[in-house]
Amino acid sequence: MEALDAADKLCAEAKLAFTSREMDRARQLYEQALATDSRHIHAHEGLAFVCFVVKDYQRAAELFLRVSRLDPRRAEPLINLGAAYNRLEDHAGAVRVLRQALVKDRRNADAYYNLGLAYRGQKQYGLAVSAYKEAIRLRPEMVDAHYNLGNTLIEMKSNAQAIKAFEKALEIDPQFAKARQCLERARATDQEAKAQLSPFGRLVDMDEVERRNQSPDKKYRELTANERFLERDALHTLSREAQQLATGFLGQIRDELEVALLEVSRVVSENRDTHEWHREAGQLENACDRFGQVQKTLMAKLDEIRAHEESMIQ
Repeated sequence: MEALDAADKLCAEAKLAFTSREMDRARQLYEQALATDSRHIHAHEGLAFVCFVVKDYQRAAELFLRVSRLDPRRAEPLINLGAAYNRLEDHAGAVRVLRQALVKDRRNADAYYNLGLAYRGQKQYGLAVSAYKEAIRLRPEMVDAHYNLGNTLIEMKSNAQAIKAFEKALEIDPQFAKARQCLERARATDQEAKAQLSPFGRLVDMDEVERRNQSPDKKYRELTANERFLERDALHTLSREAQQLATGFLGQIRDELEVALLEVSRVVSENRDTHEWHREAGQLENACDRFGQVQKTLMAKLDEIRAHEESMIQ
């Protein structure tokens, strides 16, 4: 009991030091608390936060993992562990533990936000967008989710949607300088793209048609060696992106849609109350919506590959 009281007192002092941004002192006090009681949850968690703030992400991850084992009922230690894994660029590890966190708390916006970061780190942009949107649905004022959604949409060449995301971020926080800079760049890019579109029709080049008719056996337009390299490189890039989206598509089925279906099945088979049935049915509906979004993204990428192949044909 005395050791517990001593650890509690040290943690209270450490928390005050942390609030005052005295990170070295806070770290020292939390370490002393752990030396007094090696299983003290608040000492582990407090020290993990200090390590995260001072960018000692490896130590923070070790401590958050320890907390998740000492207190397996809560989702928060796993969410924090996912954040630390993201900083360590272990995005696969982040996805794994964040999925575990969502099993414990399906309505945690922070879990979905960190999941969006993890998917974006894996270049699974469709899944990242779905995760950010779910975080925003659960917590509409989460400005960082709007901002990172905008950046992800930029990477997907969805400028119009990205502009809306940045505008929403600035609506929440008008002083968000990075969001304003990104919004200005997105608008400029959008204007440049519109300026390149001809307002007039495109007439058929009859000389080109005649040349084609004179060479009926030629299927593909002739390319220089450099053009051929660039075309192949672009096609390989599109193929890799499609493969990543397909992997994410399968992961969505396995990790979310299947889980939601099993939960509905469990509630029905166990004759649970109506409230729980409606809740699980709502989770399944949300999972189906996100599944549809990922499917659309994958199909759009496949259409992009077909369009690129057709552009190589005369």
